[in-house]
Formats: sequence, C-alpha cells, structure tokens
Amino acid sequence: MYVAYFSNRVSYMASQGILESHNQDVNSRVKNVHALFSEDNVNIIDDNMKGLGINYLYLLKNDPVQNRFINLSLKSNKVSIFYANENVAILGLSK
Repeated sequence: MYVAYFSNRVSYMASQGILESHNQDVNSRVKNVHALFSEDNVNIIDDNMKGLGINYLYLLKNDPVQNRFINLSLKSNKVSIFYANENVAILGLSK
C-alpha cells in the first residue's frame, strides 16, 4: 500500500492479506499475477501487462521467481528497468 500511496499510482495487487481479512476476493488477481510470472515470452508478458493495466512492477531481487523475471526483462526492449538498488527493481513497460 505504501508504494501505491507514495507513487500516486493504483496497485493491481498489494496488501493481499489485508484484503482477504476483509472478505475481499483476490483469487482472480492472484491467478493473473502467477500467470504473468510464469511466462517466458517477453512479448506475451508485455501484452498481459497491458491487458491488466499494469505499467510497472515492483520486484524483490532476493525472490527467485521475481529475480528470474528481472533477468528475463533485461533481454527485451519491451520492458525496462525504471529503478533498481541491491534489494528491489521497478520494471516499466517501454513506451
């Protein structure tokens, strides 16, 4: 939630535990995010992000799935690293 607040952007999937504890169904969004991270084709990733209205991804470098996604995006001109430090990377769709 803090990322959404400080970036002044809507979050597609944030604070899942809070939403679930307030009886909000997040299953479809969880499935969409899992499908996004399981994809290896950057063109499909780009299309899926656009279809979901996702322009940026906030990713943790110490998470193996998210780190694989970061490395995959480096091979593409469709997704670029907007910001990175030793712990996180923010990927954005190229215009």
